[in-house]
Amino acid sequence: MAVTAYCPCERCCGRWADGVTASGHRIRPGDAFVAADPSLPFGTYVRVPGYNGGEPVKVLDRGGAIRGRRIDVFFRTHAEALRWGRRSLDVEVLR
Repeated sequence: MAVTAYCPCERCCGRWADGVTASGHRIRPGDAFVAADPSLPFGTYVRVPGYNGGEPVKVLDRGGAIRGRRIDVFFRTHAEALRWGRRSLDVEVLR
């Protein structure tokens, strides 16, 4: 999958930068989750190499540009998201 990163800032989330994900999850310090298209329902666990220490994380968000085999991993700051960049990874979907 193509794996990009985002944070809760206005540059990444635009008018939806309110600290609440599309699933209704309120972002908290230390959160790790992903945004995916509707083919991966909210609550689905995925394992993304190099993210969250290799531990599974939930799909808790959506994104307008996320389609098909692409996900966004969440980071607390814009600088962290930029450091991640864009990666092509074998993401494990745990249904």
